[in-house]
Amino acid sequence: MQQISINANQPAFGQGKNGQVKDINGVNGAPISFMPGYPDLQDQFNQIGISHVRFHDIFGPGDIEDVVFPLQLNSQLMIAVPTLQKVRAAAFVAAITKDRAIFPHANAGMRVFSQSLASSTPNWAPTDYYIRKTMENIESLNPGHIERNVMFRIGRSNGGDSSVPANFDIYADLVGQAVERYSANISMSGIPRKVLYWEIWNEPDLGLFWTGTPAQFYSMYEKIARKIKSIDPSAKVGGSGVANGDDGSGPYTRGLVNYCRNNGVPLDFLSWHYYAQNSSDPRRFATCAALQRQNLDRAGFTSAESICTEWNITPLSSAVTASAVQSAENAAYITASFITMNKSAVDKAYYYRGDAGFLGLFNDAPNPRDPSSKAFCTYAAQAFGLYKQMFGTPQLLATPELSGNDIYVLAGRGTNAVNVLVSNFTPDLRLAAGAKTPSGGLNQQHYVDSGRLLFAIDDDWSIEHWFGGSKPSLLRQTQYHPPSHDAHQDAPETDEDGADPVASKPPLDTAPAPAPAVMAVNDGIVLNVSGLPTFTPRLEVRRIVQGGDLGAVLPPVNNGGVNAQYNGNNITIYDPLAVPYTVTHYSIIW
Repeated sequence: MQQISINANQPAFGQGKNGQVKDINGVNGAPISFMPGYPDLQDQFNQIGISHVRFHDIFGPGDIEDVVFPLQLNSQLMIAVPTLQKVRAAAFVAAITKDRAIFPHANAGMRVFSQSLASSTPNWAPTDYYIRKTMENIESLNPGHIERNVMFRIGRSNGGDSSVPANFDIYADLVGQAVERYSANISMSGIPRKVLYWEIWNEPDLGLFWTGTPAQFYSMYEKIARKIKSIDPSAKVGGSGVANGDDGSGPYTRGLVNYCRNNGVPLDFLSWHYYAQNSSDPRRFATCAALQRQNLDRAGFTSAESICTEWNITPLSSAVTASAVQSAENAAYITASFITMNKSAVDKAYYYRGDAGFLGLFNDAPNPRDPSSKAFCTYAAQAFGLYKQMFGTPQLLATPELSGNDIYVLAGRGTNAVNVLVSNFTPDLRLAAGAKTPSGGLNQQHYVDSGRLLFAIDDDWSIEHWFGGSKPSLLRQTQYHPPSHDAHQDAPETDEDGADPVASKPPLDTAPAPAPAVMAVNDGIVLNVSGLPTFTPRLEVRRIVQGGDLGAVLPPVNNGGVNAQYNGNNITIYDPLAVPYTVTHYSIIW
């Protein structure tokens, strides 16, 4: 059994944010249903403690331009759609995305160098609604009074055009109008507080969102960043959301930072992504963070933040990976990553994704402990729920570094408790590569309601909920003809596991990294906590394990199988159940 010793009187000032638990549990997506077929998740977001939301891949809201192509939507939202509905569903997603973008004439105006045309008849209602509802946070569902903040991603959703905007000055002006509305003068949109973070673009190194040169990107970034600061000097601007977060010398990381330094361009944060499909090793998170922190510091941006705006164990598109990321095994990876981030140079992080979309935290599957009822969440969501408990004991305590033995430990002290969060995670490339079906089988996922037709969405609730009260207009002028049955023969093919042959992101490396030299801990842990202010603490144990109850975000308290021994102001906990791919939360209360 792995020995873990913690002193309740030994703070870890060098960890977290100034010795406090980091607020790194942000997500991509929105708590509001982003499309027919997907649920509202206000209550769930509150219960797992989501206070930071990156507006990306909401498909329309937050998108400057109305560019998206059905044939490029064969991954992501299409994974769970039945094969014979894929073509129709892709057409619907493209149509609703276009109809909810902010500037319907942006591209036409940029092509003819007309700012007035590009900004004509803006469609603010959907973005107003989604930001307002995300920030307002329904009081009846928010007993903890969580205040949500939004990062506005400037660019395009999945499936959008990858070409370079035709006119950077006009594009920057369009962004400036959004900054005026959501940051400088929020009375225009009715949102309760300003959007502070403005992230310029997403994954320019990938080819799916940008096909221009680095020099073109620097020029665009400069114009947008200067425009944002001219309208709201207090706004935080950064980029570029690079896909390869472990590339420390690339043109969109070091190159961008150096360009900003050499030209006096604003850079309040550097954003990057990290998906672990080539290693499944949480320790590489720390490597990415160190590389990007080094880039900032070397260029003199010592106060700029290093923000991971997307992360997960895999980005690969298949029915297997959609379920794998919701498994207890990935819950252990998520928790190990949270712990690693608290001990490394990550300032903020946004999981991809937090809603019921592809790779999300929620699905439509039954509770494994009560198949007659739906699961409230997934094991991955429970990992967020247990991490939220650490904010109740915010002063971090010194913990041993045991990741070489597959054990990750985070401990914190509050006014009446010490909380210890432990993940037992062994890297497994099969999980990250979509080659391992979780032991519970494939989960039933939510998917696009392809029975809806855009021109037929005319009831008040739907218009308010998905369009912010602005009636959809894109297809009202022409009749929509759904594809014939024969047309479905051209639908993207899937393998026998439901895997789409096109991955949502290519591999970060040309070959998988070798499995790290670790020692799996198969017989549990012995946890000793000394220096408690009482001789008679109360112990509560919660555990995430495959097959466990998913009826609530927090696993139930269950001390069964755990032996606690008390010796003065010390407690020693013998836990043989903290085996691989479990997450355990020990709360020692006085």
